[in-house]
Amino acid sequence: MNTAAVISVGNELLNGRCLDTNQKWLSGKLAAMGVIVRGAYTCPDELDTVRDLIINVCGSVDFLLITGGLGPTDDDITREAVAAAAGVDLEFNQELYNVIKAYFDQRGLVMSEKNRCQAYLPAGSAAIPNPVGTAPGVLAEISGTLVASMPGVPAEMYNMFTGYMEAIISKKLTGHTVTRLVKCMGIGESVMAEMLGDKMLRDRMPLINCTVSDGIITLYIQATAGSKKEADEQAEKEAKEIRQILKPWIFSESQDGPVEVLIRELSRRGEMLSLAESCTGGLIAKMITDVPGSSSILDRAWVTYSNESKIEELGVSSSILERYGAVSSETAKQMALGALKNSRASVAAAVTGIAGPAGGTDVKPVGTVYAAMAYKTKCSVKKLFYPQGREVCRNRTAQSVLLMLLNDYLHVLNQR
Repeated sequence: MNTAAVISVGNELLNGRCLDTNQKWLSGKLAAMGVIVRGAYTCPDELDTVRDLIINVCGSVDFLLITGGLGPTDDDITREAVAAAAGVDLEFNQELYNVIKAYFDQRGLVMSEKNRCQAYLPAGSAAIPNPVGTAPGVLAEISGTLVASMPGVPAEMYNMFTGYMEAIISKKLTGHTVTRLVKCMGIGESVMAEMLGDKMLRDRMPLINCTVSDGIITLYIQATAGSKKEADEQAEKEAKEIRQILKPWIFSESQDGPVEVLIRELSRRGEMLSLAESCTGGLIAKMITDVPGSSSILDRAWVTYSNESKIEELGVSSSILERYGAVSSETAKQMALGALKNSRASVAAAVTGIAGPAGGTDVKPVGTVYAAMAYKTKCSVKKLFYPQGREVCRNRTAQSVLLMLLNDYLHVLNQR
């Protein structure tokens, strides 16, 4: 089993001025390579703190990736920290200096004397090329751990990792690792864990991890073996068993999300979708049209914010609006059926609600939403409740409607 740790260096990461996207990106890349990340740490720009952490981590993992602290200013201390952790001095590298100076010369810029410090490397280490910046990375070995220090600027780090470090790490991996995805919806995490039983144990292989986001549970099946063929077979065997257990809730076994799967399923059957939105203001239509290929399945979409537009565009009954109100199961149903009637679609979704901050009542508080899904002559309505604020309500509603569309549509197809 190959292991790694990630250290992010920078005061800006600890005082809330900057979000650490590097750690997430690197951990994802390592996981895809079959490397298990044992820890992720964030450090201030303090030499002793970074040095001590490097010493503590090295020897316990195969790879240590560090981002940040390689710039030309006084608070960029990662080079010194790596050298101190390795017990060596920093040495000036003339060849590296020439590369950095050429970067400035090619752009017609004058190189500051401050940049000279970037040409220093810990004794015995190597430079990692930086094709899009001035700060070279540092590649060293400390206590049996391969240590790679890269810039904190995301674009520079991405290029350095994909163009150089990824290949180096791949060559040092022991065994072959295969990762499979299984995405589920409409089932709770605890219920799923009970159904999978011992498969979720931490000390078994293949290893199964899960993440939950916006109502979607993603299972990661990770199998490691002496050959890729053997790892593939182990992962497929595990995936097959999981399919048998969770079949009613599985909607994807790839990176595709609900929208991609919905587009594919509708396209496969030559069917189209229409939308009628009120409180989401076109957000559902945006999420669908953000995905290439959506033009083949989305016929039209309405934003019917006022009662008049619901009546005029969708044929919602004025008596329904008067009796039950715009935010009601009855209105949502008529909106969905109206979207079907006034389009070429065979599938429609409609949503009406109170996003806030005003407009709520004791009976219908802010966050109350009704979502309807119609397929040919059938129509179902669900009540949702997202009282966490206007933006949360709108976003969660849009995501829920997409899941509802896919879940109900696939369910209807399975009942044919």
